Amino acid sequence: MKTSLNFQRLAQLREDRDWSRREVIFKLHDLQIDVSEGTLANWENGDTTPNIHELLGLSKIYGIPLNHLLHDASPTA
Repeated sequence: MKTSLNFQRLAQLREDRDWSRREVIFKLHDLQIDVSEGTLANWENGDTTPNIHELLGLSKIYGIPLNHLLHDASPTA
């Protein structure tokens, strides 16, 4: 089973909180996670994927379990 980032959920979480990308970056910086607004945009657009440290930071700032950022990318039968 292949698991991948649910990038649409990532963008939705930020928008639901009325946070700008810049606010998310500052929150990640507080957790010693150094990313740019461009990197966050790439994650939200599905162009790149955060590493496990970054995923854990995202789950922490959004207050959700890590698995809520992921989805099963395996084809369904």
